Amino acid sequence: KKSAQKTSITLDVKTKFASNIFRLSGMELGHVMQVIDLKCPQALEQPDPSLEFNDIDSSFGKESEIEINVDALDQRTFTELDRYVKEKMLARTAGEALGDFDN
Repeated sequence: KKSAQKTSITLDVKTKFASNIFRLSGMELGHVMQVIDLKCPQALEQPDPSLEFNDIDSSFGKESEIEINVDALDQRTFTELDRYVKEKMLARTAGEALGDFDN
C-alpha cells in the first residue's frame, strides 16, 4: 500500500547510506551526484568557497568540495539512491566472494 511508502526514513538507514557513499568508486559517486543534481539539487551544498583546500585536491578543483545533505533528499530520490548504493556494495562483496570459487 502507498501509506507504507510514506513512512519517514530512519536515521539508521540514512547513516548507513552516508557511510556507504564513501566506499563508492569515482564513477559510482559521479552517478549519485548526477541523480541528485537532476532530481533534488537542493541536497547538494557547496561549502564556503573562501575555504580552499586545493593543496590536497588540486587535480579535482572545486568539484571535490560539494557535499550531499542526506536530510534534504526527498524520499523518492533517497530510495532510488539507497537501492543503487546497496547494489554496488552487494556487487563488490559478491565479486570478492567469487574469487574463492573456481569456474
